[in-house]
Amino acid sequence: ELRARLKMGRGWCPRLRAVLSALAPGAGALTSNLGRQCPELGDGERRWCAKCFCYPTKRRIKRRPRNLTILSLPEDVLFHILKWLSVGDILAVRAVHSHLKYLVDNHASVWASASFQELWPSPKNLKLFERAAEKGNFEAAVKLGIAYLYNEGLSVSDEACAEVNGLKASRFFSMAEKLNVGSEPFIWLFIRPPWSASGSCCKAVVHESLRTECQLQKVSPGEAHRA
Repeated sequence: ELRARLKMGRGWCPRLRAVLSALAPGAGALTSNLGRQCPELGDGERRWCAKCFCYPTKRRIKRRPRNLTILSLPEDVLFHILKWLSVGDILAVRAVHSHLKYLVDNHASVWASASFQELWPSPKNLKLFERAAEKGNFEAAVKLGIAYLYNEGLSVSDEACAEVNGLKASRFFSMAEKLNVGSEPFIWLFIRPPWSASGSCCKAVVHESLRTECQLQKVSPGEAHRA
């Protein structure tokens, strides 16, 4: 019916004709108004124009709330979250987004507080332990020192195994003591005599290396005893 009346309405507003053609045949509600004249056009033949066409009222579109993610948090909050994670979780978070990768790679506090619980130094994770120890991680430094001292997990194939391991253990024990400021010294528990009487002894190497380090730094007797 609408299409038939459109053919008859030669003088109708062209824009109206285009709209009605697009709406047909589902525009039954509009056909009842086709006979009304446009009040602004007087008694002419044209019956509708763009001004008097009854468009449906526009619905107010509600804006969707912005999706908040972990990246929306301030950096100090992100650091507080990261410091409670294990080193495995930190590496997983690092792979999620470039911004998180930047935070992990460029802030020492993340590695200084990383947890190495249930992990022991091995050739596979040695780089992670060393990185954390150098950034101020007490746990990583102590575990590396013990691993080299007792040759646990980090075997050295050199002939002078005790010498090599002793120097490495001394390095990480020294880091641990420097991070243990305000507490009683503890390294002596691992390197105290008796030492091996046959051949080279790793404990003796650590003791001699730390003693030399203290002498080079010209520390007081109390600090020397601490090392």
